[in-house]
Amino acid sequence: MKAKFYSCDGKLRDEKNVRNLKEALNTAEDHFLIEIYDDHGKRLLVYVKC
Repeated sequence: MKAKFYSCDGKLRDEKNVRNLKEALNTAEDHFLIEIYDDHGKRLLVYVKC
């Protein structure tokens, strides 16, 4: 899975390969929007943490 991390202003801050959703959330730190993609590039989830 791939996770893309965005800040509040919508700028892409980081992009990482993760094993699961829990790992993505633990990696989120101060990011406010997280998009999770499967191995084929299909978006599975958008998580907003505000």
